[in-house]
Amino acid sequence: MKFFLKLFVALFITATLFAGTAYAGIDEGVAAYEAGDYAKALKEFKSLAEQDDVTAQLWLGSMYHDGIGVAQDYQEAFKWFKKAADQGNDTSQAILGTMYLSGKGVTQDYQEACIWYKKVAEHSDAPAQSASKILFADSPNAGVDEGVAAYEAKDYAKAFKEFKPGAEKGDAKAQFNLGNMYCNGEGVAQDYREASKWLKKVAEQGDIETEVFKKIVADLTNINKGIAAYKVGNYAKTLSELRPLAEKGNAVAQSYLGLVYAEGKGVSQNKQEALKWFEKAAAQGNARAQYDVGIMYFNGDVVRRDFLEAIKWFKKAAEQGYVNAQNSVGFMYFNAIGVVKNYQEAVMWYTKAADQGFYKAQQNLGSMYMFGVGVTKDYKKAFKLFKGAANQGSAEAQYNLGVMYFNGNGVAQDKHEAISWLKKAAKQGNGPAQNALKKLGVSY
Repeated sequence: MKFFLKLFVALFITATLFAGTAYAGIDEGVAAYEAGDYAKALKEFKSLAEQDDVTAQLWLGSMYHDGIGVAQDYQEAFKWFKKAADQGNDTSQAILGTMYLSGKGVTQDYQEACIWYKKVAEHSDAPAQSASKILFADSPNAGVDEGVAAYEAKDYAKAFKEFKPGAEKGDAKAQFNLGNMYCNGEGVAQDYREASKWLKKVAEQGDIETEVFKKIVADLTNINKGIAAYKVGNYAKTLSELRPLAEKGNAVAQSYLGLVYAEGKGVSQNKQEALKWFEKAAAQGNARAQYDVGIMYFNGDVVRRDFLEAIKWFKKAAEQGYVNAQNSVGFMYFNAIGVVKNYQEAVMWYTKAADQGFYKAQQNLGSMYMFGVGVTKDYKKAFKLFKGAANQGSAEAQYNLGVMYFNGNGVAQDKHEAISWLKKAAKQGNGPAQNALKKLGVSY
């Protein structure tokens, strides 16, 4: 009797949006940080930061900046903040502006500071004030706040009028906002020299960075608390921890806020609201949110189904190393969805995800090697990939592994081992495995 493998290159892109474990390392790093195990925290953050994880880059930059668990090194801190800023992260962009303002880790340059603050403005709902909100979030000031309100109403003349008196009296928040208005040419002619003058006054008032970094670490800690609450089903705490940060523009918080709205956990399900938060986070370069936006376009959730738009967002996330997205891009190339069929591209993206241990990609790539689709047929590679997926609980891979042991494909024939794997798959409801065991007269 000989069994045949089924080609399980299946649609693993489903309405279940969030099967990934992208934040496991972040969670471990934060837990180690809070426990005072800074060496472990540094190791966790550095590993993820080198894979272009923005949150890890923020943590790593903060640790180098403050000399926590590592020798204080402003230049190294600047390097990691720059990597995050180049991905569109507004907090990092505001930090770079502040480091140029103070001259720590980089040559002091008020015009360059102005340019980085302007980058924050370019993807904010309330442009010039976004950097101010990051740096002065806990510094209420009635007159300045009236200026902020006027600015957000696009009454730039009134905003400028409100900021000017406070700035002349030495209020740092007013000086900062006035400098940014000169930088952006809002309510006044653009003037980098004047912008630099006011930003210099902010710098002369003391070490703005110390307070900035205290807020950053506090925000990152609160994000971790919100995520931890989500994992144990305390959605009220998730919302209370993450909503304020999401509204301040934190991409990770925005991503999770989109998640609770998408799943209707702690709030009424609202996919339109979910998409809004996903798009905010995705625009800042958050890979998970980019993938989630892609999923909504793929499934046609509250938007018209658009495979071209879906693969655009999948690719953005995939290029950052997000395994779900890499598998999804591979699938779309394999099945010619939104793109021309291209097995080589499919193999490339499946391999990237499989190399990170993603079982769905291991299953898909194993099937391609098993049947010689887009690659030279190679039973040993197929076996290795199926085993990786089977060990993670994939019923399809367990079935395939059982059949390979039964037929002696890529491994020495071993019917006892074959039945063991078929039973594992059958107990998970895998039909082909159940049928195979029935033919063999074996119960499961």
